[in-house]
Parts: sequence; C-alpha cells; structure tokens
Amino acid sequence: MKSVRSELADHYLKKSKMSLSEISFLLGFNEVNSFIRAYSAWKGVSPGHYRETYLA
Repeated sequence: MKSVRSELADHYLKKSKMSLSEISFLLGFNEVNSFIRAYSAWKGVSPGHYRETYLA
C-alpha cells in the first residue's frame, strides 16, 4: 500500500497541477499534513519541494 501511494503521489506531483490537498484526498489521507509527513518519510523531502525540484 505504501509503495502504491508513493508512486501515485509522484505521478500526481509531476503530471498534474492538483493542489497538495487534492492529492492527499485522492491518496486516502484525511489531512494534508498527514500526507506531507508520509511523503517526507518516503522520499526524504516534502512534496512541495519535490514538485519544485522536478519542475525546475
């Protein structure tokens, strides 16, 4: 489950303009902060930083 969420999060962050709130909801998180903490634990960076780095 964790790897599927991680892969989907990467996809949404790279390929869409959805907000972090929308992405967190699609991935089944009740709170955007829970998604940010989980993503940071998976990847070692915040989802916002990942998106900025990928799109740069």
